[in-house]
Amino acid sequence: MNKSIYDKELLEIEAVSSSEKGRISEKLGEFILELSDFIARSHFKMDEHRELKQTLIDSAVLRVCEEFLNRFDPTFKGGSSAATLIYSLIISEMRNRMKAREWKDEYGENCKSFVVMVDENGAKKRVLVKTIKDDRISEAISSSVTLI
Repeated sequence: MNKSIYDKELLEIEAVSSSEKGRISEKLGEFILELSDFIARSHFKMDEHRELKQTLIDSAVLRVCEEFLNRFDPTFKGGSSAATLIYSLIISEMRNRMKAREWKDEYGENCKSFVVMVDENGAKKRVLVKTIKDDRISEAISSSVTLI
């Protein structure tokens, strides 16, 4: 038998109540926070990166708080539940946040830029590419350029 880590019926009651009041209840908020922490610990290996783990949790909780009430439909009986919606919002936010890290430098700044590429047929297209920030590039250019 599959034992759940939460009471699905109680969670649905809290979700419906939150939807009716127009704000997330304290119990539902605690569930969101606990589930975010659980997902960050179990889905991502980052024992030595506590700041990153906390960033993932914070952004996931914020996204659920921003979107849950707009997306949750208490009248829908198609098998989907509040827990499923919360889980999907959390995991997608955490995955997006981790993917976005690939496009940032060590200072957290975006390191991507559009470049115009020309294919073998001569057609131009804009492509988003990852860039590398080099603070000494102007120094290298100026040392290789001689004035006439």
